[in-house]
Amino acid sequence: MDKLRRLVITCVAAGTALALGALVLVPVVQLFAGATHNAAVAEPLKLRPLNLPSKVVDSKGNLLAVLQDSDYRAPVKLNQVPPTVVHAVLDAEDATFYQHGALDFRSILRAFKSDVSSGGVVQGGSTITQQLVKNAVLNSERSVNRKLREAVLAYRLEQQMSKDQILERYLNTVYLGNGAYGVQAAAQTYFARDVAALDPAQAALLAGLIRNPVGYDPLHHPAGAQERRNQILDGMVLNGHLTSAQADGYKTTPVPSTVNQPASQQDSPFVADVKASLLDVTDHRFDFLGTSAPERVNSLNKGGLTITTTLDPDMQRNAEAAVAARLPDTGGKFTSAVVSMDPANGYVRAIVSGNPGSSHGYDVATGRGGGGRQPGSSFKPFVLMAALENGYSPNDSIDGTAPCTIQYPGSRPYVANNAEPGGGVLNLWDATADSVNCAYIRLGVDVGLPKVVDVAHRMGIPAKVRLAASPSLSIGTYEVTPLEMASAYSTLAADGVHHAPSFVEKVTDSSNNVDFGGADKGDRVVSAQNSRVVTQALQGVVQRGTGTAAALSDRPVAGKTGTTDNLANAWFVGYTPQLVTAVWMGSPAGLVPMYGVGGVNVFGGTYPARIFHDFMSSTLSGQPVVNFAAPDPSQIGPGRFLIAQDSPGALTSPLPPPPPPPPPGTPPPPPPPGLIPPPTPPTTRPATTAPPPPPPPPPPTTQQSTTTTTSSTTTTQPPQHGTQSPPSN
Repeated sequence: MDKLRRLVITCVAAGTALALGALVLVPVVQLFAGATHNAAVAEPLKLRPLNLPSKVVDSKGNLLAVLQDSDYRAPVKLNQVPPTVVHAVLDAEDATFYQHGALDFRSILRAFKSDVSSGGVVQGGSTITQQLVKNAVLNSERSVNRKLREAVLAYRLEQQMSKDQILERYLNTVYLGNGAYGVQAAAQTYFARDVAALDPAQAALLAGLIRNPVGYDPLHHPAGAQERRNQILDGMVLNGHLTSAQADGYKTTPVPSTVNQPASQQDSPFVADVKASLLDVTDHRFDFLGTSAPERVNSLNKGGLTITTTLDPDMQRNAEAAVAARLPDTGGKFTSAVVSMDPANGYVRAIVSGNPGSSHGYDVATGRGGGGRQPGSSFKPFVLMAALENGYSPNDSIDGTAPCTIQYPGSRPYVANNAEPGGGVLNLWDATADSVNCAYIRLGVDVGLPKVVDVAHRMGIPAKVRLAASPSLSIGTYEVTPLEMASAYSTLAADGVHHAPSFVEKVTDSSNNVDFGGADKGDRVVSAQNSRVVTQALQGVVQRGTGTAAALSDRPVAGKTGTTDNLANAWFVGYTPQLVTAVWMGSPAGLVPMYGVGGVNVFGGTYPARIFHDFMSSTLSGQPVVNFAAPDPSQIGPGRFLIAQDSPGALTSPLPPPPPPPPPGTPPPPPPPGLIPPPTPPTTRPATTAPPPPPPPPPPTTQQSTTTTTSSTTTTQPPQHGTQSPPSN
């Protein structure tokens, strides 16, 4: 009779609940009724992606960093969760999970009777499946509407996922307090161990947190946490998962009084640059992460992405070793930045930041957190390229005599000098190899400084970098970064095709679907012929000019030195067909002169060139030797004398022809009274035009290894002119 009475009460209560639900939300009930048909469940229910940390790996798959917010997530497979934890969770939340369907009507009725007596809304009685729907599809709103919708979706979910799949997802989704999502993260947070190592007392504590992670927080409410844990231990006894004696023993275990938050991660400079690249909303390649910075941060921290970067770990070690071996010990006063990239695709293969700890500060290599540095004469290849594009020949000759004073329209007189006296008339091959300032300043003005600016931007100096059409432009007074210089020189190494620098090779989601991948296709920005001519000129820098310390014994190298005023910045930017590397040396704190550093006045041809040599030698060892493609000699003009715009007194035109000789036997004219007679004219006379320039150097076939340092040129700026202080070469 009692059983019959309980059955009647249950049926009446269930009918009342369903009737009320139908009156409140008829459309939802209709949906629930329709869900029994195959058509209604044919389309899978989409759960919100599981919030997962993202991984950053190098090009060979080695882990570099984990990206996540203050919440801690560490997903595990169900077979990694021990039965003790599974039993504790099910005994606490849904003891008959494997026996009932999506809904447990007995639990619903118990909850309904409780809510009717209290006057509240429908709550409690949810199965694991329903809780997963609430966490992964709906929200935590407490209403009849949401509960009925939850029931419908729970039914659909169990049509497409197995019980084990649902439980696994639930165990990785449920929030357990103190920033921990999922049982593995909670095990680490509260007990500093993997979930597989938890004992029943620890498992019961975690299971108790599911219902109320704040109210049962063992740190702030230890008595409540202990009481709830002991209730679950009793439930485990009731369901045959523990004996009473075992449960009593575990009840004496203290609850944790501290938590173990994951150690804060110090990103390497390269990882910081990767993150900055991905969060740059002007780079639309990564719009799949979101179109705003907050959206992208959320995707990186919770999207479970695998970000494969372009970093080559072997090259990175080689770059760091070269800096450590060559850079003199100055107690951190002077540092070196290195950027190396593949000219075939723009992949950045190695970075030394030039500022230790730069992940949260100024990264000299990329300019992140600060800005660029004056490149000095390493900027001259852009002037030479602009000249070639406008019909000039490397055989052209120009006056390199110093000092040179340039009166450029709209600016005050600009005065520069060479490090050593003279310079004289020389062709552009030699002006490049010896890095003659006055020759290049005159050349830039003659070609047209706006054209130089245009070439520099096309070759890889970003448009956002300010480059003004002033005479000092040609010798590198406007600030750029090593990354930007490596990018621009890579255009030369790739025969005139520019590939934008990239830190990211591929991005895959948590299901291993590729969201981003593939190298930049590149854009032809200058001709192959002109690129090869500039490369041939830059080979002369390494063979016989200011950059001999950068030469490699087994393969051709092209490059250019750069040194700025007062030796505050020193550069060597060079390349082979396979690899481009920019090296900077200076003080990350500012413009500090580098006189007598390690017993050396620092020019681009000293430490920077040697760092380049060591890095490239170790990195390219064992790789095939690739020669530069030679320019077509038939397209190189024979050369002419360039008449430079300059101050009076400089050689601005060919020497005038001498007067014709007097007829034979004509006596010399008498000198004016009081003057000494002039000497007898020489038997040889000056040429009527500038001497023909030497032929261009042939393309190199071998390189000499040397550590000879050739000083570059420097410039001075007389104070009376009031112009900016120009850099040296």
